[in-house]
Amino acid sequence: MIKKVITDEISIDEWKQKLATDDNDWLLRQYYGLNFLVKSMDKTIDTIYHEMKTKSDNINDDYKSMILPLEDELMLIDSQLVSVEDEMDMRGLDLLIVE
Repeated sequence: MIKKVITDEISIDEWKQKLATDDNDWLLRQYYGLNFLVKSMDKTIDTIYHEMKTKSDNINDDYKSMILPLEDELMLIDSQLVSVEDEMDMRGLDLLIVE
């Protein structure tokens, strides 16, 4: 079970370097960390949206200021997760992905 996720932004070049040189354990940690972040953000968005719906009928302004930025960030993390899944598939590690 993941208890803590630490993010460390790296450039695309650094990312490619790590993929080329590091072992599969590093890649697995990336997958499970990104998977955890995607699920957490998804739950956060659902919670905020539910709270907004119960408070008012007109949520357009709140939606734009609170939900859209989170959805944009979620899409970015989701893209990273897909890239890691592709890399794992190429290395034959896709069987280790447990949903």
